[in-house]
Amino acid sequence: MRLLLLFLFSFGCAGAIHTPTTISHRFSPDPEIEQSVRRALVRWTAATGIGLLIEDTGTPVVVIHGDYAMSNGKIACGSTNFTDDVITVTTKREKCDYWSFDSLVLHEIGHKITMSPGHSASGIMAPGGRAENRECIDEDSLSHICAGANCEIFVPEC
Repeated sequence: MRLLLLFLFSFGCAGAIHTPTTISHRFSPDPEIEQSVRRALVRWTAATGIGLLIEDTGTPVVVIHGDYAMSNGKIACGSTNFTDDVITVTTKREKCDYWSFDSLVLHEIGHKITMSPGHSASGIMAPGGRAENRECIDEDSLSHICAGANCEIFVPEC
C-alpha cells in the first residue's frame, strides 16, 4: 500500500488521495514499458479507487516492436487476452497514430480492470481514434469501467 501511495506522490497527482481498501489487480510489465504501466495504474487508481499494483506474478504486459496480429489476423495497436491473461501493446505507430503510447497502455489496462472487451462512446475506453477526449479518463469511460468493476470512487479526469 505504501508503494502505491509513493507512486501517487511521485507522479504529482493533485487533490485528495483515496487509499484503496484492497489490491484488485496486479500487473507484470516488460521492463522497458514499466514506467508507462506505472503511470496508467496511478491514473486508474486516482479515477476509480481500485487497488492496482506491479508485481512479478501479475498479468503480463508485453510490448511488440512491429505489427501486432491478433488471433483473428487483424492488425491491432494492442489487446487484452482474457483467456491467456496477457496484455499486448505495440510500439509501431503507423496504424495507431491517434494514441500516445501511454494512452494505449491505459486503454488496455482498462479492459483488464473491467474484464470486458467492450468500449465506451468517448474517452480513453472508446475504440479506434474516433472519439472525443481520446487521451482522457472521461465520465463515459469511467462509467464503462465501473459497470464491470468494483470502483470505490468515481473521479473522471476531464
